[in-house]
Amino acid sequence: MRRVDWRENGWGIGTQLIDDAGLGATVTCITALGTKVMLAREISHDGSPVTDCDEQA
Repeated sequence: MRRVDWRENGWGIGTQLIDDAGLGATVTCITALGTKVMLAREISHDGSPVTDCDEQA
């Protein structure tokens, strides 16, 4: 796995990342950053808000 320098990309806590793997856009919000780990929460998928962890599958 390639190491990513969060600061080099301009990412920080609260940064929203948007990805589309062909199933609709997914918006993810960074909630914590460490030296080796990034924690994030999916906040919407295909235009609909994600409100429960069970819905993120």
